[in-house]
Amino acid sequence: MGIYDRDYARPQPSLLGGPLRSKSATVILLAINVAAFLLNAILGMFFQGGVDALGNATRSDVLFDWMAASSDTIVKPWMWWQFLTYGFAHSSTNIWHIFFNMFVLYIFGNTVERRIGRNEFFRFYLSAIVLGGIVWSLKAFALGTSGSLVGASGGVQAVTILFAFLFPDAIILVFMVIPMKAWVVGALVAAFNVYSAIFGASTDRTAYDVHIVGIAFAAAYYLGQWNLGRMLPASWQEIQFKWPKKRPPLRIHDPNRRTVRDEAEADRILEKIHREGEASLTRGERRFMESYSKRKRQQRGS
Repeated sequence: MGIYDRDYARPQPSLLGGPLRSKSATVILLAINVAAFLLNAILGMFFQGGVDALGNATRSDVLFDWMAASSDTIVKPWMWWQFLTYGFAHSSTNIWHIFFNMFVLYIFGNTVERRIGRNEFFRFYLSAIVLGGIVWSLKAFALGTSGSLVGASGGVQAVTILFAFLFPDAIILVFMVIPMKAWVVGALVAAFNVYSAIFGASTDRTAYDVHIVGIAFAAAYYLGQWNLGRMLPASWQEIQFKWPKKRPPLRIHDPNRRTVRDEAEADRILEKIHREGEASLTRGERRFMESYSKRKRQQRGS
């Protein structure tokens, strides 16, 4: 079957329906966060923490202490990896911290990922995490405040707001009871975070500034019609988040192997065009499709 004979029609996924794919970006992010939380809990059993005011031993967060961003991370370039790792660490004393973040990521992440594509979702989410960490550390260092930053809230807030932009009329059950349109939920989330950042109690340890960075980034991403993949240098655009594929133990000679391989690659690229749009193609993929189409036209002519 030639490229021009292929069926471009694909069933469109429902807005919030459908199971998560095992290799989706959302599943991978959920798995990393949960794995880090469990590993930190296990390591805490073997490392002695501090002592509280009553003389009781406190829980050790040896892994999260290493992953967390601090107020002076901004002036330590050799520690800038913490601007990413903090987003995969959550409070070990409050199970609701990771539960709420992962629940919201599960609810909105799958749908947003299907709209913008797997690799672009990775870039979007991780960029929101990094930007939030940089702004928080810069502000804390400038004000001379101490402390550390953990949690995926910046990325999760960004995904929530982008969902509201992409699907403004989608109905969301707030607290599993109150139906609201997505754009209303997005507006309330933004207003709450701005209000809390300005008028919140000084004892509130929530990093609302990180939330606001995520919200602002999502708004700029949508309104500016950004595509982070196209913003990368051309040489980087060839880099894709892929799972390694199993190879057969023996090489079997097949005179039609190239034809079969090219057909499979053409199918993959057509699926990518359908899922993410033609603009998502890398230069290598464009060159392949041009060559492939030329060969098919020549075969028809002969």
